[in-house]
Amino acid sequence: MGILAQRWATWSAPALTDEGHWSTIGEGPSYVSAAGSTVTAESALRLSAVWACYKILSESVAQTPCILYDRTGKEARERSTDPLAFTLAAAPNDEQTAFEFFEQMQGWAVFRRFAFAEITWRGAQVAQVVPRHPDRMRRGKRADGTRRWEYLEDDRRTWRPLDDDAVLRVPGTPVLDHARDSFGMAQALERYASRSFAHRSSGTITSPL
Repeated sequence: MGILAQRWATWSAPALTDEGHWSTIGEGPSYVSAAGSTVTAESALRLSAVWACYKILSESVAQTPCILYDRTGKEARERSTDPLAFTLAAAPNDEQTAFEFFEQMQGWAVFRRFAFAEITWRGAQVAQVVPRHPDRMRRGKRADGTRRWEYLEDDRRTWRPLDDDAVLRVPGTPVLDHARDSFGMAQALERYASRSFAHRSSGTITSPL
């Protein structure tokens, strides 16, 4: 058995709150910056300024109460009594509080075009809303040609179909689409400085004056 086969044979699904796993499981968007360095969501988060902004944004959104409204007219609305509203506001799933859920969803939305969660039902009632990594979601087709969502299971081979009413999709604003060159330059400078210190580079600057 090869090294990779051994790794997958002993791999088990992590908890939803295992941030290290969920931040690296997918390949995600990848760009080559003007500085020549490859920029991904994971490499950008290793920059202290990016990490600080990411945490502030994600935690700020997570602290905001989630209140759903139903439209009752063209401009009128009232607070929703739908079970989904109560589930999202209290505990979206068995492993996360509402704060943890929204922090994770907003964190994904920073670097991807969408953040996803799967809605599981118990009859007509919402049972759980479980985050699904954006890098493992894709748009597929049914046999009749209509569109559906598909999620890549842990075996890395099976794409499980999901109906539209089972998917919560939150639009994101991928920061790498706009700031990848800035991040790439920062990464290149950080690597250069790290190599210089690692090799104990030194020198003297002289002036004729």
